[in-house]
Amino acid sequence: MVIKVGSGEIDDLSTLTVLDKESLLRELRARYKKGIIYTYIGDVLIAINPFKQLNIYEKQQHDLYKYVQYRNQLVPHLFWIADQAYRKLCLSKTSQCIAVSGESGAGKTESTKLIVSHIIHCSGDAGDRELQNRIIETSPLLEAFGNAQTCMNQNSSRFGKYLQLDFTDTGRIIGAKVYEYLLEKSRVVQHGPGERTFHFFYYLFAGLEKETLEYFYLDDPETYRILKDPCGGKVFPDRSDVEYCRQMFNTQKEIMQRLGFTKEDINMVFTILSAILHLTNIRFSHDDETDGVYIEDEYPLEV
Repeated sequence: MVIKVGSGEIDDLSTLTVLDKESLLRELRARYKKGIIYTYIGDVLIAINPFKQLNIYEKQQHDLYKYVQYRNQLVPHLFWIADQAYRKLCLSKTSQCIAVSGESGAGKTESTKLIVSHIIHCSGDAGDRELQNRIIETSPLLEAFGNAQTCMNQNSSRFGKYLQLDFTDTGRIIGAKVYEYLLEKSRVVQHGPGERTFHFFYYLFAGLEKETLEYFYLDDPETYRILKDPCGGKVFPDRSDVEYCRQMFNTQKEIMQRLGFTKEDINMVFTILSAILHLTNIRFSHDDETDGVYIEDEYPLEV
């Protein structure tokens, strides 16, 4: 059977007669128009972000892509990558690595969470459910502190992440470690029009009660330089944004508690965030007499 290039029916692009940019893009475009977001190039999986929810990550798919012997048995899927890594781990007893790369908004963060969920599905049982949930929940907690709104993506990762999963010799998952690197610290100082600083600063103002905000000497969010919109707009453009940030605040606080943060730990996190807000409000002016600088208003420094 001859399959025409550009038909959207080629699951593995490495089988194309001509492997040039135009042929690859033509086939990917045709598949995307058919609602097919995954395509193989050999052992590499290409994913195109559909920017909508899909029902292809349910228990049915988890079960279907568990211990797959031959790749061409099933249509291309992210779970196949996860299944292959787990099977090779169990068979070879050596560490495996999955590299997830792409531009901002490509879907790297969501893909990583789905990969982890499938590996956990393959390796665990009902008794591991609490551990599994804690591992999965590390991602949204890190996102709250390391993700921000950009012009291209409402939830863009502004840091790199290396997630290490640990297993027994029998392939049962027993824990995880997360290493963060390349954090875009400059975003705390300044962000461009249409962008925001890290999510949790907004969650803080939406989630804390008025009395608690006063305890941290926090005023209206517009008071703080790093939260201000460069174009002069409101920090929270509408009520729905406030409600969403309040909901996310409560969610992140619950996750911290489930991961073992004490009340004192959580309070310290809020204290540090508040201190950053006050610290970045300190303004310096030139002192003509000493040719140095002085602080215009020492209140933020005192706080």
